[in-house]
Amino acid sequence: MTIDRDTLLFFDASCLIAAAGSPSGGSGFLLSLCARGYLKATISQPVLLEAQRNIQKKLGDNALKRFFALLAVVPFSLASLPEEAE
Repeated sequence: MTIDRDTLLFFDASCLIAAAGSPSGGSGFLLSLCARGYLKATISQPVLLEAQRNIQKKLGDNALKRFFALLAVVPFSLASLPEEAE
């Protein structure tokens, strides 16, 4: 598998929570690569809601601010939800 600027990474809630709690960790590093255009990031609406809810509940205001800052600088694409049959 070749990793290049077209490599698409799906970030789940746990990755977003980890990045908000520890920006210098692995999840934060991957998001910084996406922010710089080295990789492409994608998320879904339920992931965003789950991450925001858990960050607010468990990590507090500073982590929530970092979460929103990540959303502002990383050019995420929004993944569509699968059909019920999938």
